[in-house]
Amino acid sequence: MDLLKRQACEAGKDVAIEHVLVQGAFQLLAGGDVEAHDAQIRQALEELSQKVDVVVLAQASMARAVRGTAHSLPVLTSLVLGVENVKRRLEQR
Repeated sequence: MDLLKRQACEAGKDVAIEHVLVQGAFQLLAGGDVEAHDAQIRQALEELSQKVDVVVLAQASMARAVRGTAHSLPVLTSLVLGVENVKRRLEQR
């Protein structure tokens, strides 16, 4: 999150970052229940889509859950590439 904040600052943008932890999702994935993991991530994305402009996923394993969502919210799935994309978007505003 520090990298996101730093990139926003360098772009001259003031951003609010909302940190969300989906309780139990990692344990589901580690236990082999990929479908339940993805369903929990999708539910969190749906809830966030009402509150934020963009989502940056912290784990690459979450990217699969983006498929099947009904919102048009940009979801960045690779931390490094996602931060670069956020920086570009901020610079365009």
